[in-house]
Amino acid sequence: MVRNIVEQFKEAKVVETEARVLTMIDEFKQRTFIEVNYKNEGLDQDVDWLLIKQLIKESLTNAARYSTSEEVLITLFQNVGYSCLRVYNEGKYDPSVKIGNGIRGMKERLINVGGKLEIEINNGFEILCCLPREANDD
Repeated sequence: MVRNIVEQFKEAKVVETEARVLTMIDEFKQRTFIEVNYKNEGLDQDVDWLLIKQLIKESLTNAARYSTSEEVLITLFQNVGYSCLRVYNEGKYDPSVKIGNGIRGMKERLINVGGKLEIEINNGFEILCCLPREANDD
């Protein structure tokens, strides 16, 4: 009987949803006292929420570790052929900080589904992640 239960746990797939992403964001805010403003501007609910959650988690981790910002803006939106995630903060960054394993991992995850990652450091730090919409059908 115990083996059957263990097998069921192994086979169970955790279904990520937007609600679970929002829970993760709330937990981050409580731990770090960094304000997070989240907007979903029309992203389909059939998007790969597991991937979105991983990308947001890594982006928030980077903001907490390397930025002086007290606020992070997260926006989800549709673009032509893509579902996109934009994470932005106005914090100052140490220019000696190099792209690390977290950003490389994000880029690899996106490349694996035919997506792309762009980073802009100007008046703050912006990460733009785009997943092809057909990759969302998995």
